Amino acid sequence: MSAAPWMLCSYLNRSDRHEIKKSINVAIEKWVENSIYPGLKKKILKYITKTKDIKNIVILSEKLTSKHAMFRCYYTRIAELKSKYHVTLVSAENDYDNLIHDAVDKVVNITDSTTNFLETVKKISTLEPDLIIFPSLGMAKWTIPIANMRLAKYQIMTYGHPASAFSKYIDYGIVTRFPKGHDLQRFCLEKVTPFHDDYNYTHPHPELKSVVQKSRNDGITRIAINSSLMKITNKFIKLCQLIEENSSIPIEFNFFMIEHNNTMITAFQKSLQVGTSITYNIHPPASYKNYMENLSVCDLAIGTFPFGGANTNVDLMLLGIPKIYYTDESDLASFTDQINLDKLNFPSILKAESEAQVLTNAIYLIHDNKERARLSEYIKSLDIHHLFFHKEIEHSEHYYIKAIDWITKQETQEVAS
Repeated sequence: MSAAPWMLCSYLNRSDRHEIKKSINVAIEKWVENSIYPGLKKKILKYITKTKDIKNIVILSEKLTSKHAMFRCYYTRIAELKSKYHVTLVSAENDYDNLIHDAVDKVVNITDSTTNFLETVKKISTLEPDLIIFPSLGMAKWTIPIANMRLAKYQIMTYGHPASAFSKYIDYGIVTRFPKGHDLQRFCLEKVTPFHDDYNYTHPHPELKSVVQKSRNDGITRIAINSSLMKITNKFIKLCQLIEENSSIPIEFNFFMIEHNNTMITAFQKSLQVGTSITYNIHPPASYKNYMENLSVCDLAIGTFPFGGANTNVDLMLLGIPKIYYTDESDLASFTDQINLDKLNFPSILKAESEAQVLTNAIYLIHDNKERARLSEYIKSLDIHHLFFHKEIEHSEHYYIKAIDWITKQETQEVAS
């Protein structure tokens, strides 16, 4: 029951959104403590105590199938670790596929359930990890209790779901995918590492090559909201209403669903019908090919806030669709649009500095189809594949390895002092 609020609090549009996570962690820690029998605690403590160097890395993965956004973001990062460490992936059997085998040395299957919690702990402890990496936290049930206990001397997370664990058992956070020049530590309990990947490479979706772009010339300006429902706040919908009220030409908001929960989609549609007068089109969940082809008819996109987009930005750029985005700097998740899109050197018309600017810039671009076309041609003139897709593992800067080396040096210095 705690898994949903533990993760979904990240999508709330309020400054204290993570306070519930801190409270849940306290309760889970007590439950974990009572669930582990003394003999297993002794075994875990024994191998942790003897850990001197990092040789054996265990990755506790929530989602890593080749069509998932996590694979697109983290495959190359996981693969680079194999050059220096023995890497074991621990995951539920349906949450990865065969393509990940090239990036790791070993795979151990567990069940995505807290009912099997003790069995999962036994399997991880048998591996005697020197370091545990959580690529994300919150997208599975089994990882949340594991993140509230000690199973390795070093326990770190990356921000596949961009929010701190707020657990005292997560020691460090690798923030390579976030922009330089910001105090990211203020959003995290774990200590963030000082490495930033300016290129932010992802892995292309396997269906990308089969996508055929479409177009419509019916006088309607179509605005894409290619975001999960959880990121679409009431405040954002009210902004859409203001945009429509101030437009003198026909517009249509296109919402692209990733949720397969028909009840959620129906409730969202009803909220649009009852609470707004906007013209909209809701696209049901689809294959990547169909999603991209439906997306390609849109003329403009607007980013959600405070929780921005990630892989959806790459999709838009591949299609040459300009996006207006706004970073309110209220949380790690608020930087996700900036991470992806600032590298394209967009003009200020796409980089809003306030909600009011999102409104005014959207109205301007809705009415200026020549400027939209110019921005689209600019995007298409860029080498998007070079900017977003990592062609070879060997070309990586090995930021994760650098971060791990930095972590061990910090620990060594603390012991010495």
